[in-house]
Amino acid sequence: MAHSSTPWHGKIARVEYDDTVIAESVSWSIDASAAMADTSTQGKDWTTALMGLKSATGTMEFKQALGNAGQIAMVNAFLNGTLITNLKFLLDTSANAFIGNVWITGMGTSTGIGDSVPISFPFQFDDAMSLTDAA
Repeated sequence: MAHSSTPWHGKIARVEYDDTVIAESVSWSIDASAAMADTSTQGKDWTTALMGLKSATGTMEFKQALGNAGQIAMVNAFLNGTLITNLKFLLDTSANAFIGNVWITGMGTSTGIGDSVPISFPFQFDDAMSLTDAA
């Protein structure tokens, strides 16, 4: 893989559903981790470990525009308990992205006078997440 050696700017990142940009994206985050099994034995000064199952969760936030097909798909996936397949978290304007199937595990919104109305969706990856690159 020939990933960029230049840092990306967050202003060009976005989320795509069905190969279409979800409108009014504000931010997204992904947190991946692995369960670690302790394999330490007596007589050693340091712990040893074995990597176990990996998992990833995250949150995506938008300025609420429920007339957008991607945003309403996220709402409906949460309300109906359906899996969102092939969701892309793009790092740039080409194809450098984290991709996977996700469960929408919640939904949050709030309003304030003089401010836009946000909507956020926490999610959990179902099975493996992958990283693609445009090169």
